[in-house]
Amino acid sequence: MHDKGVNVCVMPENMQELLLDGCNPKQNIVWQCDLHETHLGATQVNGHNFNDGSALKSDCTNGASNVNHHVIFNCRNCSTGVKRSRDESPCSDEESADLSSQKMPLKMQLRSSERCNYSDSFQSKAILPSESYTNGSVCPSIRLSDDCPFHSCEFVTSADKSISNGSVCSSNSNSIESAPSVNEDYSSQSNNCCSEIKTPSNVMESENLISDFNEVDQKATEKKEKCDCLKYPSNGAVITQSIDNHEMPLHPGLRLSLFPHVPPYIKFATYDSKGEQFPPRIHKLLRWKLSKITPVVVRKVVVNSGYRLLKKSTYWGGTWGKHIRSVGFKTLFDYQKMNHFPGTFQIGRKDRLWKSMQKLMSKFGKQKFDLMPTTYILPQDKKFLRQVWKKNGTQDPWIVKPPASARGTGIRVVHKWCQIPDNVPLIVQKYISNPYLINETKFDLRLYVLVTSVNPLRIYLYDNGLVRFASVKYSTELTTLGDRYMHLTNYSINKLSSKYKQNEDATACQGHKWTLKTLWNYMEKELNVDVKSLWQRLIDLIIKTIISGEHTINQLSSANLGSRYNSYELFGIDVLFDTELKPWLLEVNISPSLHSASPLDLAVKAPMVHDLMNIVGFQIPRSKKFSEEQLCEELGPVPKKCLCLDTRLYSTNISISEKCKHNTFTDSTRPEYLKKIIEDLTPDDIRHLIQYEDELTQLGSFQKIFPTPNTYEYLQYFDNPRYYNLLFDAWETKYSDCREEGIRLLQTKCEEGIHLRVLKTGPATSKVRINY
Repeated sequence: MHDKGVNVCVMPENMQELLLDGCNPKQNIVWQCDLHETHLGATQVNGHNFNDGSALKSDCTNGASNVNHHVIFNCRNCSTGVKRSRDESPCSDEESADLSSQKMPLKMQLRSSERCNYSDSFQSKAILPSESYTNGSVCPSIRLSDDCPFHSCEFVTSADKSISNGSVCSSNSNSIESAPSVNEDYSSQSNNCCSEIKTPSNVMESENLISDFNEVDQKATEKKEKCDCLKYPSNGAVITQSIDNHEMPLHPGLRLSLFPHVPPYIKFATYDSKGEQFPPRIHKLLRWKLSKITPVVVRKVVVNSGYRLLKKSTYWGGTWGKHIRSVGFKTLFDYQKMNHFPGTFQIGRKDRLWKSMQKLMSKFGKQKFDLMPTTYILPQDKKFLRQVWKKNGTQDPWIVKPPASARGTGIRVVHKWCQIPDNVPLIVQKYISNPYLINETKFDLRLYVLVTSVNPLRIYLYDNGLVRFASVKYSTELTTLGDRYMHLTNYSINKLSSKYKQNEDATACQGHKWTLKTLWNYMEKELNVDVKSLWQRLIDLIIKTIISGEHTINQLSSANLGSRYNSYELFGIDVLFDTELKPWLLEVNISPSLHSASPLDLAVKAPMVHDLMNIVGFQIPRSKKFSEEQLCEELGPVPKKCLCLDTRLYSTNISISEKCKHNTFTDSTRPEYLKKIIEDLTPDDIRHLIQYEDELTQLGSFQKIFPTPNTYEYLQYFDNPRYYNLLFDAWETKYSDCREEGIRLLQTKCEEGIHLRVLKTGPATSKVRINY
């Protein structure tokens, strides 16, 4: 590109090594001329075949290429490529004069269409300077950008004024972006995260510069290792990813997955702040179906996040409503998500919850599953209850509840046999007559528990909740048993009491409703209670409660759900402490009230809904009217061909080899599966793990309580060994303290597209349809 009077920098060999650092050569190396596709001979440098440029075929010396020979060294398999500028054929006088007058720097750039470390389809090209410097001096230096997690670099060198002694004056790095480079046709194709190479102002001798390059190479490697360590942010923020050919500034309403070839998720806004509006085509796809019980707090969060609320629609993407029959889940399309699993009535109904607990109690002993007060289900247990009643006399109080009611409906405390209705479905429980009291009043806790998957079981506990007090001071006198405001703690009952005091301050220990955080603070400071120990006991109770119904829920989910994307569930678990601070399970609500009657309610429930929606992970459904490319163009910079929901990621289909692996490890001991189950991850394994790791980046105020490295002790309580629970136990055991290592492993697998290998034939329950 320069006449022979202009000296051009010589690129040292270790620059080639730096360019090729981190690539994984495989086979079938091909170097070719960019303009004429002329294949060249190659030699090996640093484990890569690298052309020495000693020979060009004759057709590369004709036509337009006599201005500048562009020799492309392209490794098609290991994603390494180097483009080299040569000046063996002179430019015309006019072209040479034009270049000399511009005094513009040559620009060389390493750029990628996929991440440079992994992708098979990567086409990287770096334009190196010519080799005609008479004294062999060199002048480029290298700086990696701090925010480049995948070692993408941009190399810039200058070919400035013609200097008689062979030196080169450096150009200001700011001129690079505005300079009309002769290689503009290549550089304009790149949008990746790059770092500049700044040229020093002094001329350096080649032997000194080589040592500088070695130092820079070491620093570059350190930068790469530092960037590769992907840590979970403490505030639940999203880790930025480079996907496809650049690190993308996504639309503010979206957040990236940790993993390539996984579509972005909707980034839910808070209750009181509206997110940036999506373009019309995207906005049309985001439909939320209203139900009669959809809480206001849920409506505001989804509307602020870009959804449209619809009362009647078949093609909705999300809904929050009542539980439906298990067979009704078969009607869900693969892009629809609702707030229930099939079969959760197994723990939501008080009678079935007791049966589930009783089954575990008889198998593992009362000591481990003494979580609920003794319960009798009427009318079938009426004879047994009558025998106990006669034995204990009428001095012991009992509490009578309908098996499937809520909000205190039909609940009363009795001590006479005649007070129990005949031939009516009821449960009769031993009344906890020694409750733990604060300010001489009885109280219970409402804990919020999110389950995002049943198989594998994944449970998250919200770190805040509600404390509901009775509005009348407690007494053990039998004559007071009829006072519902004394013995019942339900808000829907006590709010009707003349003595009920509203609490508007979420941080205050006043009135008849507190937040859970306020209670912990009060108990720790004023009552010297070991709150951490108490919290662990609650976690134990919650895990065992969910496990008690896992068998039925898993069976019905497998039979009626066509996609793992379809379901999640928020449970409201009510717990009471006795005087020994032993937690007792009262009931499990499968549709806990999220209505916010006060600022205190809003302070607890609004952040919870925001965090819940982000953990669950909603994605943009596909459209039959607009292609994904059209949606991408309207939205702005997004991962190419990776914007809308990919149903393969949530497929329940597994191959024969995967079934064999399941059978092998479900019959193995813990030491055996810990050692081998994650050695060779199947596509199905990877799909489950990437969904799990993406959830963990969005926890917010939720705490993961299952799985953890210590929850393997609960696996014995499952009706049958679950392969995925064993897989997650091994994953947590190995990577809980170094999650970034596990994430890098999964990212490598996803770069190769392993997680998208799914059987085409699906179960009869699958209902696949393109949206709208």
